[in-house]
Amino acid sequence: MSAPRGGWRQRLKIVIASALGYLLIRALGSSWRVRFVPDGARARSFVPGHGCVLATWHGVLLPVVYTHGDVGMLGMISQHGDGEIIARIAKRLGIDGARGSSSRGGGAALRAMIEALEQDRVLGFTPDGPRGPARAFQPGALIASQRTGRPVLPVGVAVDRAWIFRSWDRFTLPKPFARVVIAYGPLTAMSPGDRVAEADQQRFAALIDDATRTAEAALA
Repeated sequence: MSAPRGGWRQRLKIVIASALGYLLIRALGSSWRVRFVPDGARARSFVPGHGCVLATWHGVLLPVVYTHGDVGMLGMISQHGDGEIIARIAKRLGIDGARGSSSRGGGAALRAMIEALEQDRVLGFTPDGPRGPARAFQPGALIASQRTGRPVLPVGVAVDRAWIFRSWDRFTLPKPFARVVIAYGPLTAMSPGDRVAEADQQRFAALIDDATRTAEAALA
């Protein structure tokens, strides 16, 4: 992880904010009642030596990050704003970070993630992040799948009690002791080709939405 830029005040802010953020997430997450559906899907989806691209919407990123620190995931983390704080929190939760986004440093980060996927790691993508529009599937996850032949794993989330922020993604923070359902869609690989088409993006967006409806049904 690169050293934070700026003076000592900025470095201190990063250290304090990342420590407090991690402690808050750990405290909240340890109280959540988490269920994975369908039964057995989690074990089937994360098999050592078989990489995949986990894709979920940005607004429900936190429950996914908290519950997947044990699968060796590498995620793209923005270089903008508080990206260093997020990267440090993610690292303590078991998620490595490739720094970049669709608007800054994304090409180098995507190349690093493709190389990791070829080595059968699990990649984590929020295809509508970091700035939206919400639930608009950007092509990075599909490019990684197409170039490596590894499948995409659509993931949906449902929560019974949460704080919903007034952000572009309606960021969801489950409340203490919330019920959280995480649903896995089918592992689906991109067909080989020269480029990712808009129809591909719409198809995989629909797979995440299907997984979300599965999670909502299981929660109900």
